[in-house]
Amino acid sequence: MANTCPIPRGGTFHGASGTIDTSDYAAVHLEGQPFRLPALDSNGKVLKGLYVKGVIARNVSGDEIYPGHVMKWQSTYRGRRVDNEPGLYGEPAGIVDDQITQTSVRNGDLFLLITGGIARHKTHTTSATIAVGDALYASATAGTLVAFDEGSSSGDQYDMETHLELSKNQVGIATEACATTANDSSLRGIDVTIG
Repeated sequence: MANTCPIPRGGTFHGASGTIDTSDYAAVHLEGQPFRLPALDSNGKVLKGLYVKGVIARNVSGDEIYPGHVMKWQSTYRGRRVDNEPGLYGEPAGIVDDQITQTSVRNGDLFLLITGGIARHKTHTTSATIAVGDALYASATAGTLVAFDEGSSSGDQYDMETHLELSKNQVGIATEACATTANDSSLRGIDVTIG
């Protein structure tokens, strides 16, 4: 596992304004390169002794993607490129670097895709309460996450049968609580357990 990375935490290869030629991608050799970097808190401070791991991935969704959103692999470039959110039954590839300082990752740009370790995820605006220790899954909406609630079978909350179907869709474990009234699509803590 690499300990250095050509893309810093919070950055992208092309940045906010660099030219991206989607017909002839730059730095294809970086796609899929693994990284291991110190975990950071919500203020960008290093969490001593904790790390995040993942791969450098390219956004080929045709649109911008956002920090803390969960993405899925493009089927023909698995492990290298992401093209959409996984939705309820898709297999998650990882979480877009939650420390990105620009508004989004532009189409065609390279970024850090987190597959393990302490990070922050985007919550679903209408999900039920998330407690520390809850298993988190991709929701049906825009790359956000929700907690499994075996007592419910409506909306983005799942009954036990659905939970079993979703076993491949688990993204991680909540490290930060979020009350129903506070589900404002903000970034919340997660221990990512995809890879």
